[in-house]
Amino acid sequence: MQYNPLGRTGLLVSELCLGTMTFGGQDGIWKQIGGLAQESADGLVRAAPATA
Repeated sequence: MQYNPLGRTGLLVSELCLGTMTFGGQDGIWKQIGGLAQESADGLVRAAPATA
């Protein structure tokens, strides 16, 4: 697994991230930024490259 620095924080974060914050929000602020439908989310997950 590959890691990258998170800005100037000194933290390393995994590249294994799809950015799922926009998936399925139903309440509060998440409703505003997380409005991606399940079918669309499924398509993105299927399209994501598999890595070992």
